[in-house]
Amino acid sequence: MTLRLEGCGTDGKSFRLFLSLKVKPLFYLFLFLTVTSLFLAWKWKKPLLLTIPFFSLFVYTLVQIAMVPMGFFETLKFIFSLR
Repeated sequence: MTLRLEGCGTDGKSFRLFLSLKVKPLFYLFLFLTVTSLFLAWKWKKPLLLTIPFFSLFVYTLVQIAMVPMGFFETLKFIFSLR
């Protein structure tokens, strides 16, 4: 799927912005978790179920950091030292 944005800049010249979006199956998994937790929180009146999407993103981030071939804490130091 490609998003194409065209228009006129302030100087009158036209500009183009091409953004290529690649939707991965992981996106659908997080979307499914979010919609399901919203539905169940509304149906069962349990607002704690709304934390499931946030928790799953947190766990996914930790797994991705752990997959870096450096040490875990060195990776965290590197990520937070970026400016």
